[in-house]
Amino acid sequence: ILQNGLMCARQSNKFNDILKYCFRLLRPNLVLSSEERLSYQQEIDKILLKESLAHPYELNLSYDHPLLSCKMEFPDELCYTHSEITGKIHFISNLPAPLEFRYITINF
Repeated sequence: ILQNGLMCARQSNKFNDILKYCFRLLRPNLVLSSEERLSYQQEIDKILLKESLAHPYELNLSYDHPLLSCKMEFPDELCYTHSEITGKIHFISNLPAPLEFRYITINF
């Protein structure tokens, strides 16, 4: 079903739908060959690099996202609003290859 949805999204040139289906097809609980997984990720990379500035894609990276999650490391145990905070952002990836960003906005 997901592969048919991806094919329809490709034919209608709907970039958000293509990304949605590719991300769903890359979930670790689906049995795919390494080549298929890499092919879906390359399609994601191509769209994100080509289309991200004209059509930003919002990916909700909840802590338990199976492919990519984002954590923020704060320098102190307590942080306050309206104060400058320098921290580290960690991306944890279960994708078959590195993911490249041209533009990223992070909301916490």
